[in-house]
Amino acid sequence: MKRIRKEVSVEELVEGMILGTCLHDDCGNVLLSEGLQLTPTTIERIDKLNISSVPILYEVEDFIKPKVALENIDSVSIEETIYETRVIMDRSLRKFQFNELLEFEKLKAVVNQLIAEILAKDFVTVNLTKIKNTDAYLLEHSVNVCLLSLVTGVYLGYAKDELIHLGLGALLHDIGKMFIPDEIINKPSKLNEEEFDIIKNHTVFGGEAGKKINGLSKESVEIILYHHERIDGKGYPYGVHSEQIPVYARIVSVADVFDAITSDRIYRDRIDAYTAVEFIIGETGTKFDKDVVRVFLKLVGYYPIGLRVSLNSGEQGIVKKKNKKKPVIRILLDDHARPVPGYYEVDLKKNPSVLIEDFKLKGEFDK
Repeated sequence: MKRIRKEVSVEELVEGMILGTCLHDDCGNVLLSEGLQLTPTTIERIDKLNISSVPILYEVEDFIKPKVALENIDSVSIEETIYETRVIMDRSLRKFQFNELLEFEKLKAVVNQLIAEILAKDFVTVNLTKIKNTDAYLLEHSVNVCLLSLVTGVYLGYAKDELIHLGLGALLHDIGKMFIPDEIINKPSKLNEEEFDIIKNHTVFGGEAGKKINGLSKESVEIILYHHERIDGKGYPYGVHSEQIPVYARIVSVADVFDAITSDRIYRDRIDAYTAVEFIIGETGTKFDKDVVRVFLKLVGYYPIGLRVSLNSGEQGIVKKKNKKKPVIRILLDDHARPVPGYYEVDLKKNPSVLIEDFKLKGEFDK
């Protein structure tokens, strides 16, 4: 069976992983050999080497997510693919703005490449700030939302054609903003009610434009049209709710809000990822789909203080100290769901075999 190497951050190493390269000391002596199965002791040794990540070997069949298989696509870094996506997206939008044909097949090709890259490495461990390095917000935001949506779709087990629909719709979700006056899009202060009503039309404008793009599926167009609808029916343009909102649009709505509020804008500074996650959790069940949020938060790995979690050990508790994917958990219930006298804490970074298995969202707390 074919094996692939995937770079994994040191803080996310767990017992049983297979080291994909030899690790040496400053004198060139081998400290840990390639092919070594990691134990808590070896993980601790790696943690002391002052390195941020190591290659890990995966068997392809074990690593590929449900329903999706790697295809014969050139292996390039995710950063290169992101850059290529931006270039093609930028060129396509400029052409579209001047009533020329959008480079649809090239956009489809880069979405295909992004899917392959997500499958070939643990994309979620890529620092999201790395993809926030351009002043062109619409372009940057569109690519970020595409990436976040695709990762969510992969872990939901979507098939390849479903991921293509999702990726293209996410990439083009804000295309309707090209029909909104620049003075509103780039206004350096809060929009008034009349201006906000105008900008809300970007979903309808985008939907109409999407229908004219040869090859763009109905599912992708629905993302453009419905990504501002909300579970409680208080979104726009139609005010539909719950299952009336296409599931792809429910995915993109979470990615859209997360990226928007963690990005610098003309009229406000970004907020940190933990605060963004707290906001999304607070709006889950009213604005956002619970099933989508549950997967999305597991992928981004920002667990805010106070979040109630269940561990793979069977214990339950709350997050007491932030540390991406490896927070400190205060245990309140033991592995038989019995209250713990007082409490004790588990540092997931120091206990790599203990993982967060689930967490409670808004409205799921015990009565």
